[in-house]
Amino acid sequence: MSSRLRLLLASFLMLFLELSLIRWSGAEVVHLSYFSNFVLLGSFLGIGLGFLRASRTGRRRPLYSPVVLLALVVFLSVFPVAVNRADASVIYFNLKT
Repeated sequence: MSSRLRLLLASFLMLFLELSLIRWSGAEVVHLSYFSNFVLLGSFLGIGLGFLRASRTGRRRPLYSPVVLLALVVFLSVFPVAVNRADASVIYFNLKT
């Protein structure tokens, strides 16, 4: 596989994963939908660390990245975050149809 094709596929996968994490975590955790920049900053941190790690030659591919991503998905699926809308001190915005 040519280096240009590998770069194109890696860039597409990074951006797709970043966007899907921002959307999915915002849908699962209501508070992250208001503060989605935290997920974006975490994605940039992960991308930067991946680029720093890729410059070293003779290393195996890391196995912990898919494991951590799977752990995040399982954790958010098992422990969903819900907002108690009955309390008057919580400001919760929604659309009325």
